[in-house]
Formats: sequence, C-alpha cells, structure tokens
Amino acid sequence: MTQLLVPFRSNRARRLAADRAVRAARKAGQADKDTPSAGPSAATKKRRAARKAALLAKLAASGSIKPPDPERWLPKHLRSGAKKKGKARKGYVGSGAQGTAEGSSKETAKLDAFARAQVFFFFFLH
Repeated sequence: MTQLLVPFRSNRARRLAADRAVRAARKAGQADKDTPSAGPSAATKKRRAARKAALLAKLAASGSIKPPDPERWLPKHLRSGAKKKGKARKGYVGSGAQGTAEGSSKETAKLDAFARAQVFFFFFLH
C-alpha cells in the first residue's frame, strides 16, 4: 500500500483514510498484494476447525463440559430453577384489595363497630 502524503491530525484519521483507499482499490479491481484479504484462507479455516474439534473432544473426555440445559429454550419464569420473589415464595395469596383481611368471624365481629353499637343499645334499651 502506498503512503498517503496528506498530514493527519490523529492516527485514527490516518487509518480511516487508508481503509477508504483500500476499499476504493478493491472496488476498482486494483488490489495490491499488501492489502489485507477479506478473511482467513481455506487452509487456516481447516486448521482452526481441526483444533477446535480436538479441544472439544479433550474437554468432553475430562468431564469439563457439562451437557446443555434442556430448559434453556423456556422463558426464565417457566424453568424449574426459577425462584419466585417476595410474598409469592412464602405462600402468600394476595387476593383482594390492600387491607382486606380474612380471619375468623369472632375477630371480625370485634372490629365491626355497627354490630357492637346494636348489641350495646339492645342491652341498654331492654
């Protein structure tokens, strides 16, 4: 690749200009031997695939690789290992508005002011 004689403010600007020149040369079909190729050669790809297969076989034999989780395609909230949060984990059933309490009828009778007033007036008037 030929050196550009234009002064640049930074190395980044120099690299961008060089990349533009390389792209223009490729487009025109005049790529030099110095210009980087589009990717790795076929021999390099073959060598990488062989090394990867050998490494995976070695790790599988030693037990370093776990089998993939069969639930990995399920949403997280449907997986068996998903934890429920807060009150749902403790068995709390939140039905009704805030402040509604379900208790025994004796407890609710104690809290009912109208019922207490009726009992009081019944005994007071009779």
